[in-house]
Amino acid sequence: LDGEAMAACDDKGSMLDLVTQETDGVIEEMGDTLAWDLFQNGDGQRGRRSSASTNVITLSVADHARNFKVGMSVVADDTATGASLRAGSTTVTSVDEDAGTVTLTSAAGITSFADNDYLFREGDVNGACIEGMAAVFPLTAPASGDSWRGTDRSVHTRLLAGVRVDDTSTAIEENIGLVATKIKQVGKSADVCFANPINFWTVVRRLNAKVTYEGGMKAAYGFEGVDIHTPAGTVRMISDPDVPTTRIYTTKLSTLCLKH
Repeated sequence: LDGEAMAACDDKGSMLDLVTQETDGVIEEMGDTLAWDLFQNGDGQRGRRSSASTNVITLSVADHARNFKVGMSVVADDTATGASLRAGSTTVTSVDEDAGTVTLTSAAGITSFADNDYLFREGDVNGACIEGMAAVFPLTAPASGDSWRGTDRSVHTRLLAGVRVDDTSTAIEENIGLVATKIKQVGKSADVCFANPINFWTVVRRLNAKVTYEGGMKAAYGFEGVDIHTPAGTVRMISDPDVPTTRIYTTKLSTLCLKH
């Protein structure tokens, strides 16, 4: 709380309101951070610079603009892990999701900041973030000698690192069904999949999308949940904005937990 804000409080009630507002904001931001982390690989990169016009940074993936917030302090690195950060930092002054850009207070505040550099929220590097689904279920199957938390997942890839389908030429719902089937082949099951709203909307627009209503869900045009019927059972598709546009995660919800 800054001095000006506290000085403006003329009684205990207004001070309580100020403290409550600030505390609620911190809790909300913590929730947003955890929600975003859960689908990432733990490296913390929020976007990658494609080009720049003074302080306006165009990102390589337009949807990644939503990963930034006004006032956020950011740093950069030419490697995806953030292990050798460029000197300096700056803050975000505006975000344009439609254009896929973020405007910085001073791009020059980051030494040698260049195209293809990765942007991180300051502090979210060197193992500071949760190892989310991108680390638990990597798109590339672990190779021999893999050591993830001390386990070589290559000895039984499907059971230890999940199954994967990398095929952008096939319909999303078909890929989800194929993943669920591969999971079933090793004696397991799936009941839910998470998709970015862009990909979710692509699926529900197809005539063969199977829609059900549960728990008082309302539908006007488009739907909040889609049931995809696969050879391995029914998988409920959920829209979540924190899922990258290039990924969809299919799993059994009861098998996931966040220990704290």
